[in-house]
Amino acid sequence: SPDGATVAFVARSGGAAAIMTVPVAGGVERIVTTSPEPASGRGLSGGCFDWLPDSSALVYAARDGNLWLQPMPGGVPRRISDVGEEQRAEAPCVHPDGTSVVGAVDQAELWQWRLDAAQGAAQPPARLDDGTADFVFDPYITTCGTTLVWQAWNVPDMPWDAARVERVTFDGEVRDSFRGDGAIQQVGNMPDGTGIWVRDDTGWLNLWLGDAPLIDDPFEHAGATWGMGQRSYAVSPDGGRVAFTRNERGFGRLCVVDVATRAVTEVARGVHGQLSWFGTSLTALRSGARTPTQIVRYDTSSWDRTVLAVGPVSAWDVADLPEPELVEVEHDGVTLHARRYVA
Repeated sequence: SPDGATVAFVARSGGAAAIMTVPVAGGVERIVTTSPEPASGRGLSGGCFDWLPDSSALVYAARDGNLWLQPMPGGVPRRISDVGEEQRAEAPCVHPDGTSVVGAVDQAELWQWRLDAAQGAAQPPARLDDGTADFVFDPYITTCGTTLVWQAWNVPDMPWDAARVERVTFDGEVRDSFRGDGAIQQVGNMPDGTGIWVRDDTGWLNLWLGDAPLIDDPFEHAGATWGMGQRSYAVSPDGGRVAFTRNERGFGRLCVVDVATRAVTEVARGVHGQLSWFGTSLTALRSGARTPTQIVRYDTSSWDRTVLAVGPVSAWDVADLPEPELVEVEHDGVTLHARRYVA
């Protein structure tokens, strides 16, 4: 949450899904949503909910296709959008002033809804994209609150082939797009307004600051765009450091880079995703070959790790699971990569 006190996450059990919360300091998990159920993301993608800036409520995408406002720590939810029966709104992004939310509809359109009930009745939703893209993903409102950016692409390309960044100011004065030499995803900005994103212009999907790599690494810093809401990096509140993930030949690692010196600190092994940094807490989803999916909190002053919640049943904790071995095989001038599990 923006006040740094609470972690919200989606849990699924017995075919049902709910948004849960747990204190960042550790404590009892609570169920926040009952109906309608949230429409959870895919794998390490999110795109399901966003906090209001004062931490008083969540806006979440529900299985009925609409966006709902859920008061915190509990209360009766209120429907925000009114999309058609066959349509689906997702990837809500709340404006920094808390008065509106932007979401993607059918992964092809971007709409803005008012969050104030009285204003919402007088002001119908507004479409913000110009319709030239076949797909629009991951709307992001810049910290200054004036501009909306998002990832866009057209068929027959996939997002890792020729995605671009599109931009529009809320007053409509500026509308343009940017295309690099490769894939672009997870567009954001630093506290000083400098753009940050993940690009593969160099052949590796690396974290970029502005128009240059923040880390020029022979590793992927993100996964492919299979769904909305991937968060493979998180900026510290003061903008001095950035936490990011690495895929080291199939093995995950969490790292932190100092923006000024570009020095990289390796924090932990394991596949990490959905990074979020507030105050001295960095939270993430974490898993591995022998690690059940967890929600963890790192103390960013010491990098000590605390497990806040565990997803799978407890039997996984006692199962004798093997750590895989990296296998590389040369064949016809091509290196094939695999992992071998020895029981």
